[in-house]
Amino acid sequence: MTRATVLQEVRQMRFEELYEQRQRRTFTRGEAADILRITERAFRCWSGRWPGSRRGRRPTGI
Repeated sequence: MTRATVLQEVRQMRFEELYEQRQRRTFTRGEAADILRITERAFRCWSGRWPGSRRGRRPTGI
């Protein structure tokens, strides 16, 4: 397993945790994006691709 693959999987796990907390309104999208060190816009895009969202596609760029 390459370093890039490991980092991608770690980022995906962190996103999953934050997405669940965001759904419960624990914090804002901006705060979740700050924790992941991405822009709020990127977090919104990723959220729109997650299962359970309106589009229901899994994010590919995480």
